[in-house]
Amino acid sequence: MTADTTTALDRLLDRVPVDEITATANRITPGRSAAAIIGGLLFAVGWLIAKAAGGIWFVAKWSFAAALIGWKSARGEPLLQPDIGRVLAENAALREEVRRLGG
Repeated sequence: MTADTTTALDRLLDRVPVDEITATANRITPGRSAAAIIGGLLFAVGWLIAKAAGGIWFVAKWSFAAALIGWKSARGEPLLQPDIGRVLAENAALREEVRRLGG
């Protein structure tokens, strides 16, 4: 190495907090590191289970609702369809409100 390279490396090492890095590295223990890794893995497994359970619950309740509506339809019971007259009246009221507000 040349003198310029050595000087540049010395200047770079002067800016690196070597003592702080060494002190932090000395505080890290194998047991604590293993506990952090195991804790992180358990957290990830719990998160995945919660997401899967949420998806399963959504599918279950949607399937139940579909079966219920099919049951009602087969028995000739009225489905939860909105009355077209009511929908048109609500639409007209909303359009009027938009016009009144300047939209």
